[in-house]
Amino acid sequence: MAQEIARFPQAAVRADRRSVYLQHGLPARAALEREWTNCSGIFAAEGAAGAARFAKGAGRHGDFGNMAQP
Repeated sequence: MAQEIARFPQAAVRADRRSVYLQHGLPARAALEREWTNCSGIFAAEGAAGAARFAKGAGRHGDFGNMAQP
């Protein structure tokens, strides 16, 4: 599984990991606000392109082999 995760954009993976730690114990609304603050720049830099590839069918049904970056 680690090898699969390692193929994803690393800034996004690190931001997701950081979000887990930053949100621990917070009420849902505060946790979502903190996640947005933590990840919004990363989404603009890396996530939007990945989301577009997913919308076109890449990565569906657990098949991440076709998620390679353009």
